[in-house]
Amino acid sequence: MKIKTSLLLTLLVLFSPYTAAYASQFADTEGRTEFFVILTDVSADDSFYAAVMRLIAAGILGPFNGNAEPGAALTREGTAYYLGKAFKLESGYIRGNEVDVGYEFRPDESVALAEIVVMLENIAPVVINAEGGFNSDVDGNVVINTAGVVLSDMAVSGNVFITEGAGSGDITLTNVSVGGSVISMGGGSNSVFIFRSNLGGVTAYGWNVYSDFDLTEYTEGDSSGVVLNIDFIAGNFFSGHETVLVLEGGAIPIYGWAVDYEGMKTFDRIIVSINGKSFATRVVEREDVSENFSSPGLVNSGFYVCPLKDSFNDGENMLAFILVDDEEKIFYVREHSFNVFDIGRYEIGYFHNALIHIDFIGETYVGGNPDGMSFALWDGPVEIHGWAINEYEMSVFDAVIAIINGKPYECAIIERTDTAEHFDAPGLANAGFFVRVPADVFDAGENEMEIILICDGGNEVFTEFFIFYVDK
Repeated sequence: MKIKTSLLLTLLVLFSPYTAAYASQFADTEGRTEFFVILTDVSADDSFYAAVMRLIAAGILGPFNGNAEPGAALTREGTAYYLGKAFKLESGYIRGNEVDVGYEFRPDESVALAEIVVMLENIAPVVINAEGGFNSDVDGNVVINTAGVVLSDMAVSGNVFITEGAGSGDITLTNVSVGGSVISMGGGSNSVFIFRSNLGGVTAYGWNVYSDFDLTEYTEGDSSGVVLNIDFIAGNFFSGHETVLVLEGGAIPIYGWAVDYEGMKTFDRIIVSINGKSFATRVVEREDVSENFSSPGLVNSGFYVCPLKDSFNDGENMLAFILVDDEEKIFYVREHSFNVFDIGRYEIGYFHNALIHIDFIGETYVGGNPDGMSFALWDGPVEIHGWAINEYEMSVFDAVIAIINGKPYECAIIERTDTAEHFDAPGLANAGFFVRVPADVFDAGENEMEIILICDGGNEVFTEFFIFYVDK
């Protein structure tokens, strides 16, 4: 018997953690056509209608050209495709039939129900549908479909999915190592708790995942010997009071390293606090750190965490760290403040409205546009001065950001009475901007600079791109 596509679609709604969040949208399907295209071969009378609609809303099905073909015979290739999208898989979960020289996938062959069951078992070997504790290691993914579940003292090689079946109840992970990410579509506000755990990342779809630690279990150590360095936030080099641009994606990766310089050792756990919400980091190898300190024991000094973008404010953010060593001592590292400008939330303004004038780069007078110019730079910070206005509205901008060879720097807004006098517009008195950039950011030869102007009141962003040359 050939398995129909509609059967797999129904199974995906039951097992895929990404479809539960769309259940409430289709409690009343009448008048909800804005969510999906009109399908000629799927009607509200079909038993699989709700499954198809929810899978479309979750982005697992589609786009269509009028037909979903739910009655078509299901092939091995089609099954692998739908399962991959339903669980956001990369590779390694589905393989073909064993032959003498390996495996044959046979994509066009029909798939049997038993094969679908085996595939689902490979993808999610543990599906928890009852409250209680669980402490056995899992080779693969874990799906949690109910509240009141506690995972403790265990390792999960894949992801931990928390579905909407958890409702508004609590889910707790204590001393759990997760090779992938904790992906939450369930739990109430701050009711998914992660204690003393090592995670590859945290992603929450509409709910908060709160990672905290009972600090009363530890004694406080002397932080004077702690060296902690943040390398990148969202792919941008971090150096303290730094602008970070979030241009795309739903999460913001943070990379860095930390060592106890006096004891020449690494830390067992590193917790990152972002605006008061804490996340457990994942340990990564940093051979460059061990080489820099001439200490092979520091190779595991790196850390990585990827919190959801919603954890950050659009504007000022506070970042702090708590480090735990092998003697159960905790070390506090002072807070860093930095700014995030989520450019994706702004509309692109009409570029002819923005007028950007660069006065100086270093000690060289530019007089407007640095395109094609050459500059002699020496060691030490390089200052860039200029002004910018919205010429159409005769107004200034709320923020000016200079991106030099991919590294962003927030400019200070400064007074420019000469600009206001030139345009006979007193409102342009704060049109000036100024930024001091490390000399090593500039390359010998060709350099790229993008100036981004943000008009928060008008919810618009304007950009201008320059190419110039540097002699070092």
